[in-house]
Amino acid sequence: MGRAPEDLGGGLQFPRDPGVHTEEMASFNWQSYNFDTYNLPQDPAPPGNLLLYPIQVEQSGEISNLANFTSFPDYPSTARVMGGKQAMIPDKITT
Repeated sequence: MGRAPEDLGGGLQFPRDPGVHTEEMASFNWQSYNFDTYNLPQDPAPPGNLLLYPIQVEQSGEISNLANFTSFPDYPSTARVMGGKQAMIPDKITT
C-alpha cells in the first residue's frame, strides 16, 4: 500500500478528485480522533493518520480556530492552535 492511502486510511482505489478526497478523509480522521467532541462512538480508531489542522479558513481568507478547539486536543491547553504574537523574533527558529 502506498503512503497516501495508508495516511488517509482509504483503500487502494484512486479517487477522481484527490484534493477533495484528501480533505474528506482528513476531516473524517479528525472527527474519529476527537470522537467525544463530535458524539461519535470510540471504536474503531481513525482509519488513517492524516488529520485536519484545527483551523477554519473563510472565503475572505480570515483564519480562526475550528469550533471547540482553541488548543490541540492531545496537548495541554497552553498549546494553542493559533499561537500568539511575540514582541521579538527568537534567535533560533525551527521550521
